[in-house]
Amino acid sequence: MSHAGLRLEPDLTQLGTLSKGFDILAIAATFACAIQAQIMVVTIGIPKSQQDRTIQVINSFFLSGLILDLMAAVLAFLTARWLQRLTPDEEFLERNFAAVQHARDSVPSDKGENPCLQQDSLPEPQADGDTEHTILVDRILCAWFAMSLFVPMPLLTMGIFCLIIGTYIFAWTQQAVIVASWMTLAGAGTLPFLVGVFAIGTKHDGKAVENRRKILIRNLSKMQGAW
Repeated sequence: MSHAGLRLEPDLTQLGTLSKGFDILAIAATFACAIQAQIMVVTIGIPKSQQDRTIQVINSFFLSGLILDLMAAVLAFLTARWLQRLTPDEEFLERNFAAVQHARDSVPSDKGENPCLQQDSLPEPQADGDTEHTILVDRILCAWFAMSLFVPMPLLTMGIFCLIIGTYIFAWTQQAVIVASWMTLAGAGTLPFLVGVFAIGTKHDGKAVENRRKILIRNLSKMQGAW
């Protein structure tokens, strides 16, 4: 199958999109760190002798979230730089992106394998002069390296989760009930929209989801015109 069938036009690169995504993720994580640092000022400055168990729990969530957000920002930047510094000899990464995309868009063969994906799959480690133990170690290392490159988003999610938990504990233990109630109402009111973004699904989830996405795009076009 030709590369044209895999949508490998020079102006459409999955690698560039992925690198840009991690650049944006680094900025988002840095922004989250700034917000976290501003919020934690309300409790982190209390002397240790005056801290009760509740304040210690709040500070634990705030500090943990700050570290997670900070590491997410650093790792996202490093991942983006790693992707940007790939050499021309490593251009097969783009072919594998396209092969995976093509496998999702195509109907699987009777054996459940896509010949295009087999043709452009990542090179397997050769056993010439190597032991099975060495190959196993290489596979474990490569899995670790890949996880290290793609872990910023989970870290950022956990950091924001710690920030939210710490903030709600602070509201319900250190503020008036009316303040905590309104804060909880604000969070609960926006939660359906957050869930809606993740519930949209991808076009690979079936024909119904694909049609829903087309209707959504048309609605977005109308809303953009209204704005």
